Amino acid sequence: MGERFSLVGRGDSRNLISGLMQRPQARPVVVVEDPRGGGKSTLVSSLRETFVGHGIPFAILDMQEQDPATLREVIFAVAYQFSRDWGPPCGSIGLGRVLLAAQVVQAGLGGDLASREQDLRAIDLLVQKGRFGGEAVQRALSGAAGTLAESALKQFGIPGVLTGRLADLARQLPFWMMATLRAFPTGRRVVLGPSHAWFGEQGGGRRRRPSEVLLDLFRFCRPGEYEQHGQWVDELLLSALLADLTDHFAGHPARQYLKFGCALLIDDADHPVGRALVAALEQARERPGARPDPLTVVMTSRGGLLKGRSDVEILDFDTDPGAGQGGPPWTGRHRLLDLTQAHTGELMAQLDISGGRPRTTRRLVHEVTDGQPACTGWLVAVLDSTSRDRAGAPTDHRDFPRRLLDRPRAGNTTGAESRLGDWMLGYLLTGRPLGDVPPGRLDDLVTWCAAGNRSDAAALGFVADSTEQSLAVESLLWPARPTAMTRLLRRLLLERLAARDPDRPDGWESVFGALRRFGHGSEQQLDAELQAADEADPQHIADLRRMRLTRLGYGLAAGEVRPAAEYLARALPEIPPPQWLESLDLVAAAPHPPDRANRLASEEFAARLREFPERRPHLRQAVAALLLGGWITGDRLADAHRGSVYAEMVTSLQIVLSHSPHGDNQAFRRRIEVYGMESGFWL
Repeated sequence: MGERFSLVGRGDSRNLISGLMQRPQARPVVVVEDPRGGGKSTLVSSLRETFVGHGIPFAILDMQEQDPATLREVIFAVAYQFSRDWGPPCGSIGLGRVLLAAQVVQAGLGGDLASREQDLRAIDLLVQKGRFGGEAVQRALSGAAGTLAESALKQFGIPGVLTGRLADLARQLPFWMMATLRAFPTGRRVVLGPSHAWFGEQGGGRRRRPSEVLLDLFRFCRPGEYEQHGQWVDELLLSALLADLTDHFAGHPARQYLKFGCALLIDDADHPVGRALVAALEQARERPGARPDPLTVVMTSRGGLLKGRSDVEILDFDTDPGAGQGGPPWTGRHRLLDLTQAHTGELMAQLDISGGRPRTTRRLVHEVTDGQPACTGWLVAVLDSTSRDRAGAPTDHRDFPRRLLDRPRAGNTTGAESRLGDWMLGYLLTGRPLGDVPPGRLDDLVTWCAAGNRSDAAALGFVADSTEQSLAVESLLWPARPTAMTRLLRRLLLERLAARDPDRPDGWESVFGALRRFGHGSEQQLDAELQAADEADPQHIADLRRMRLTRLGYGLAAGEVRPAAEYLARALPEIPPPQWLESLDLVAAAPHPPDRANRLASEEFAARLREFPERRPHLRQAVAALLLGGWITGDRLADAHRGSVYAEMVTSLQIVLSHSPHGDNQAFRRRIEVYGMESGFWL
């Protein structure tokens, strides 16, 4: 499909992150959240290309691919990526503190109490060698000192034997001077450098000898120790990385051209190490004496990275990128939005899809996927492959939705997995082909998807406990915050339920019949509770009425229209028009199966309405027409032949209006206008 499709609708998110990167005193950790297929990875790739084009230093990791065992590995990998030469104006980033820490971690030290002093000297020598070019440079200095001394002594006529001995002493002079300077704090700073001295300031409020801190780092990185002291190690290493980056950007002669600082991009961060990184970064930035650093971190998540955290700011497109100047660093979550109809139109325009009416086709595509980015792109790609007939003439797409789901996915024309609907379903469930989903689990999901909530699913044998499997099912079918992904997933599962043999005990009509009969007690019990309900408790009455309407919706899904029509006709005098229309919509939102006779939406509506032979203006027939019309046109996989259905709904609602005993019927009149506009759109 290509990344250019996935970037549609993501430009605002990219601009938001770019604006946040320009906060010199408060660069954030931005956690980009969205379910699978929302365009998170493509957004990260787009940011990477932007950074390359503008010379912004960055590091990028995919935690699912690399699967790091510890945060320490991540920090060293990030430092390695940052340490390259970025060209003008940034140049090479020196990471002296992190490099020193890495050398100490890999050093062959004893690490026990008996070898402590020896280990401290070894660390000092290691740092000294790194600062002055290693043993080769020090040998060269020693040799030069000996040669100079020997030459000077010969000029004074000193005997050769004595000259040699004095020259040998001169050769030891650089080593002696280094060792002597290392014995004093000021001398250690000169010999071992500021990177080494920095570790002495990380003792939790008290100054320590830097090599002691580095020795603790070595000890705590050993197997068996890291599990207990890993948090201290991670915060120290991350603080070292931030200090190195801060020194480079704060002291850079061209810092006015480096206003974006640098960035760390981490994809698929729903990983224990990802959560550890967020915690360690927040702790490192809150350490006493920590300076504002130039690092912006962008992490992608499906929602688990910041789960349970209520202190995290929501970053939307109204967030002021300039806000927070001078404030503390912080963590924010940014949720990617589902695609709109306009975005769907952009995808179609990129492929130059013709045929039919573009605005109708755009709406049909969006209704199928609800704007789920990945699936919208796949559907548009398949639509492109069918946009012209064999003669090259544009085709009409007015009756295509379910037909497109049966077509091969673009780019894959072999095997059962080539069917677009199956590919979408497997991707939404696990991110893998549908064949990888255990058949038993898939069958259960297909059955349970008919239930509107977890409680009703008990009627279908769903075990509503706290096991991991039950919680996973609940998050897929009955999430607290429905998204385009969960709505589309439910839609595809319902299609498989409708495809089952009608004679099966878990076929469409049997499942919805069971939900109507067994969910929330009997209908007679609900009616009795409604009559006996205390009018002083309107919320209880509303809950009982919703249960009753949900039951009628299950019946409508099973093809039982008359009970719902009679109930709503009786309720007209009792319920104000706005609440009556809400009740109508709730019942009509019941799942609608594909028509077994393959009739168009208008043909199915006319055939079902003939089951009500009452002559107009009969109220029950009018209500039945409204229920049937809302049920059929509300099917997100319905074809575009809906204009005559909405026209009939206009007439039917006018009949309901004429029977209404209420004084204020503005809600009915506004709805008539809506039905009229829909009729004009689809005709």
